[in-house]
Amino acid sequence: MSRTDGKYLKQLQARYRQSSRRERTVILDEFVKTTGYHRKHAIAVLNDQRERVQGPIRRPRRKVYGSDVADALATLGDLFDSICSKRLRAAIDVELPRLYEAGVFPVSAECYQKLLVVSRATMDRLRAARQRRPGKSRGFTKPGTLLKDRIPIRTWADWTEDRPGFCEIDLVDHSGGITIRGSDHA
Repeated sequence: MSRTDGKYLKQLQARYRQSSRRERTVILDEFVKTTGYHRKHAIAVLNDQRERVQGPIRRPRRKVYGSDVADALATLGDLFDSICSKRLRAAIDVELPRLYEAGVFPVSAECYQKLLVVSRATMDRLRAARQRRPGKSRGFTKPGTLLKDRIPIRTWADWTEDRPGFCEIDLVDHSGGITIRGSDHA
């Protein structure tokens, strides 16, 4: 901070402290516009509770990819059986021009251009925001309570696979978390 900047800040701080509430609002608004500080930080600087920040003001990057690109990626992910972003990137490079030109995948020209250059990491971030979160239950296979007492439980030492009639069964749910309820589905 140069000497004139420091001198001006000291005068502004003195003026801010002696001003009415309306005048403070005007001074604060102008100071925030000039410095780019967050309003709370600017108040602290004007009240001499914090030092003025040296160096460039860091602002978050603007968003390049909006909801239209995220929607298109979700559709493409479904179209290609929810493959990972690394493979989806390769599939987009090969298949997206054909799908777009044939009119099968209708998106705006701007969205199409963005889909051609979106990185795998950005695809991961955009797809993760729209991914279904699994509930508390991970599977639907439940232990049977009716036969629980009738089925003998053996330890590892009791297993004799050589004996005729030996049978081992594992119950596993292969639905991927999707249940179909109704009388026509068994």
